[in-house]
Amino acid sequence: TQPDAAGQARAMQAALADAGLAASAIGYLNAHGTATTTGDAAEAESITRVFGARGVAVSSTKAIHGHLLGAGGAVELLAALRALRAGRLPPTANVDAADPAFAIDLVCGAARRAEGLRAVMSSSFAFGGTNAVLIASRADPRLTSWLAAMSRWPGSWSPGCRMPVSICARSSPAIRAGKVTRSRPLVRDSELPFLAFPAVLAAR
Repeated sequence: TQPDAAGQARAMQAALADAGLAASAIGYLNAHGTATTTGDAAEAESITRVFGARGVAVSSTKAIHGHLLGAGGAVELLAALRALRAGRLPPTANVDAADPAFAIDLVCGAARRAEGLRAVMSSSFAFGGTNAVLIASRADPRLTSWLAAMSRWPGSWSPGCRMPVSICARSSPAIRAGKVTRSRPLVRDSELPFLAFPAVLAAR
């Protein structure tokens, strides 16, 4: 297939618009990284169109895990999520320096620390011009505070707060009678930014 920098750039811009983020908010991009002359040139151009010259740290993990076809995008997103969680960017394996023809900030040689990393992007540009771009970011601090308060429920419960919660109970009557109590914390406080579920309560 013939890679199209314009289409790739549109996919990245659409992902940014959906996320409500400016390009400057992205601290790391896990690139599709075909390792072909044509593919890499097109992707470098699309990245520069969206982020500007050397505007975002970029690496590709394909040299580590290989091209997994349909599973490739999922694995690369996981790599980006690990970078977000650890604040450490994976290098592009087997590359000592970026091609000077590409105006990108390529992470190579060794992992790079990324203090304060808040959002990452993962790009997958497949056969036939199918472009998919995903963005992940740390939770809003307000959500993190709400989750922490919910873990101490009911002492910190706000009467005006109406948020869905999942509850476990021994019977439906127990639920209707409100016989619930907070369970043990499901995760450590340090993991709250990555928690996808508001709270879980257990039956008393």
